[in-house]
Amino acid sequence: MSTEQSHEQPNFSENDRTVESVRTSASNLLSLFRQKLQRIEGNNEISQLFIRQGYDAKLCFEEATKFFGVNEVRYLAVDGTEFYEPRLDMIVFYAGAFAYGGLTKFLQSGQVITEPPSSESDYSSLSSAIPLSEEYSSDVYGERDGGGTELDPAKVSGALMRLSEYSVVYDAISRDPNLKIILMDRTISGDIAHISWKLRDYIRDGSCRLMGYETKSGPISKTDLELGRMLVRNDQLGIPSARSQFLKFATMALLLKEGRPLNTEEIMMGLSLKEERKSRVDQVRTELFKDAFVENKTGIFQLGETTGQYFDRLLEGTKFFVDHIFKFSGEGHPLRFRDPRTGVERWLTCEDIDYLTLVLITEILQACWKRNILLLGIVKDSAANELVRTVIPILETAGLLKKSNQIERFESDTMLLQANSIVNYDSLTCPWRTFEYDVCFRTISPLPSVESPIKGECSVRGAYKNVIAPERMFVKAYFQLWNSTNNPTVRSHVFLYDRPCYPQYDCVRELTMRNLDEVEEEIVPSLHFLTDSPISQLALAILDSMGKEAIPEALGHNYPLFLADKRAKVAYEEASRSCVSAVDLEITKSRLDQQILFQGKFRTQRSGIESVRKKTRKPMTK
Repeated sequence: MSTEQSHEQPNFSENDRTVESVRTSASNLLSLFRQKLQRIEGNNEISQLFIRQGYDAKLCFEEATKFFGVNEVRYLAVDGTEFYEPRLDMIVFYAGAFAYGGLTKFLQSGQVITEPPSSESDYSSLSSAIPLSEEYSSDVYGERDGGGTELDPAKVSGALMRLSEYSVVYDAISRDPNLKIILMDRTISGDIAHISWKLRDYIRDGSCRLMGYETKSGPISKTDLELGRMLVRNDQLGIPSARSQFLKFATMALLLKEGRPLNTEEIMMGLSLKEERKSRVDQVRTELFKDAFVENKTGIFQLGETTGQYFDRLLEGTKFFVDHIFKFSGEGHPLRFRDPRTGVERWLTCEDIDYLTLVLITEILQACWKRNILLLGIVKDSAANELVRTVIPILETAGLLKKSNQIERFESDTMLLQANSIVNYDSLTCPWRTFEYDVCFRTISPLPSVESPIKGECSVRGAYKNVIAPERMFVKAYFQLWNSTNNPTVRSHVFLYDRPCYPQYDCVRELTMRNLDEVEEEIVPSLHFLTDSPISQLALAILDSMGKEAIPEALGHNYPLFLADKRAKVAYEEASRSCVSAVDLEITKSRLDQQILFQGKFRTQRSGIESVRKKTRKPMTK
């Protein structure tokens, strides 16, 4: 027997031990899981305290006509796809977004009817295929750390897909005044939080390629970029709140709103700040946003003439770069442009692409508030667990919730709710949803559970470095839409949605949290625990109307998003064949005959040889 053959013979005793170890461990874990199910079975507290079953059909009709202005509106469902494929020293990136639209009707009887797309005008898409030489990989998606430069090509295709999805939504809002419902297969609040946080140092280091781009109202400045990163204004919702890391942005928002010079005392009064915050206010003019102010010696905060046009410049620049990426034609490269400051050609980075996405999200939010557009981000699989770990303990500490049993800790909130809906099926009928709560809770750590002497108030801390995300921007809820009438234990999955807060519904004060950050600061989140919100019921009615299609893959989820996903998958298959084939054709025409180059990596070569050997190996005979 050859050495090669001997290595291929399995070690049965070792395999047996491995299998037995896995079997025993899995059995123990399953036993623990069954015990959890047994402990929540028959305990209806989760269903009674946290879940809102059904919706008021008459109320939904009245609220739809009030919120949308009409009882028949257009909807849009958007999904994306992406991939990357290495070839020689190149990588081919592909990303696209695909949308289906149609009509949703609210009948006076309370019925909500969502119609599928009916014409070619109901379809839209945006995609781009971009080859990039590995020579420039560090310029586009390199990330420096202590060990050197980390290269992750998935960052490029992921950033391009996000940008394409929000670009499709922005274009649809811009051209269709009757569009009132937007569904996205992603968490919008999560995208904002992720992008704005990770771009902080990138912008302050002066690395952003958008800086210096010349617009009709002047070049994009570092101040513009910093304001665009964090400043999402809605005076009725009271955002940004004048606390902690948002104080400087609240100061700028006040100055932009007033449109006139203000002194420190006027700013302190306008933002209802404590005296201890005076130094923080003064820092706005001398540090982060010093380029935005007119120099004077009187201590007056006076913005430059064009500072108020910061978002116009950002949006103009974003439109240019989005078109440059997705509508590229001619010589050059979709991710390469000439820097107006230096005249030197530079590469757009993943961070630049994400910044373009952030600008589009901000503009979409403003349109939602101005035109009463309902924006829902739907998440299929969520590992979030702040409902049990954070929200419930805080409600208990604030004296708003009394429960008699300890709630089991599952892998995620979704798993807890899914398990509860199955084992307590007799008391829980679909559709249902949890109460809506502010997404800021995911960044909060509850303090030891000592009930507050004042009902509706409690003290908290930020989960990381005492930083708490902006409140009153987004709320979220879990929902389940379908159960079998023949066997109610057979149910669809539990999903999650988030949506923007709307002033007419979400300026509620059920809970006040206090956090110590040099001074004690007040956080008033959007929360619908004590009193339900009409728009919460409207959102569930719309989702319910879109989750009844008798297709196993879409049942209980969202049929329009299912169609968008199917279209994205078809585009993925077509693009993966055509784009890679086009590159392979060019490689063949280039007369490169060294076969080992085409396999790229040694692992690829070895896998190919092993696959051939397995197919040609003769079976052993007695």
